[in-house]
Amino acid sequence: MVCSDQVTIDRSCSVVFGYCAGAVGGQQQVFLKATGELFESTFNGKSEWNRWEATMFAVACIVLAVGQIQLLNKGLCLWSAIKYLPIYNVCLILCSTTYGGIFYQVQGTLRCLHAAEQPARSQCHDSVSQCHDQVCRVLIAHVICRNTRC
Repeated sequence: MVCSDQVTIDRSCSVVFGYCAGAVGGQQQVFLKATGELFESTFNGKSEWNRWEATMFAVACIVLAVGQIQLLNKGLCLWSAIKYLPIYNVCLILCSTTYGGIFYQVQGTLRCLHAAEQPARSQCHDSVSQCHDQVCRVLIAHVICRNTRC
């Protein structure tokens, strides 16, 4: 019984490490994009490296990359890669998209693509009807199926 409890604790810790690695990786990608933009502006003749913020973006990018690798390794030690890495990938995609959208303030520039909207709504209807868990129904209906302003 003790071994079973330890396995459950290891899996739970692995999920937490997967989320943390994804969250740190998402933030690291925002800093990586900002640093890449700084390099691009430097090559175009408009150097911004004399400001302290530019150096901090580059340093934060490196520090967060190291932290992401450490969190990945800790999570992989606790659970199999087949089950751990998808959790990490989902968290990385969600966090990098969310952080990037907030940082670059893209919410005002998004417009609906009606060609892509209809298949998403029909897929959503199928997903909700197949989902038996009430929490899952609410999340799918709210996140995927909500009406967006076009």
